[in-house]
Amino acid sequence: ISIFSYPGAPIKEWLANLNQLQESFDIFLAFGNAQLLNLQHHQWLNLNLISMPFIPQDDYDWLLAHCDFNIVRGEDSFIRAQLAGKPFIWNIYPQDDGAHHTKLKAFLDLYLEGVTPQLQDLITEAMDWQSGQDWWNNLPAWTEHAKHWQSALIEQQSDGGLVGRLVKFVS
Repeated sequence: ISIFSYPGAPIKEWLANLNQLQESFDIFLAFGNAQLLNLQHHQWLNLNLISMPFIPQDDYDWLLAHCDFNIVRGEDSFIRAQLAGKPFIWNIYPQDDGAHHTKLKAFLDLYLEGVTPQLQDLITEAMDWQSGQDWWNNLPAWTEHAKHWQSALIEQQSDGGLVGRLVKFVS
């Protein structure tokens, strides 16, 4: 599991829920997250906390693709998490006017189109940090959906994406 979050995200509570699963997890904490959270290894018997240095973007992409689950922040990591084809929580930057809620809802409307109501509820709750341990119990279904979403995104770009379509239009 990789974690790259903003200050204020309920990561400690999320990790406490994860620790209760009585399974072992390797948790890769992005540069600054371990210090920000002030985590102590002895608190988490089932979690191997790995504090990472700053890494280049290509290495971060590799990490996203090789983790079973990712917590990402910001738009760039959000896009890269989708392209990795793995389940993720988007720790969206909170905005004073509440626009982040509208952005997240708009994304979820697209991302969850066609999935079962149970999976819709689970992912929506996870994105709102409300899923407790349910996400883990449904990880195979979420992973399958993430792979389908990844394929759909890649397919959308098969014609060269926006630039390719504009070139065709102008030609």
